[in-house]
Amino acid sequence: MKYNVILHDNFKKEVKPLLKKYPSLKTDLQNLLDNIDKELKLATDLGDGFKK
Repeated sequence: MKYNVILHDNFKKEVKPLLKKYPSLKTDLQNLLDNIDKELKLATDLGDGFKK
């Protein structure tokens, strides 16, 4: 399943100063986005398209 993640302008604005303070944040966020599909496969199905 493919996902399209859209970052809100407010998120981009607030994360910019954090990127200067925490250089690894960019790679951490990218790893999070890359692993969404893998993590959802491990989740417990609650029915009606919801997972835990």
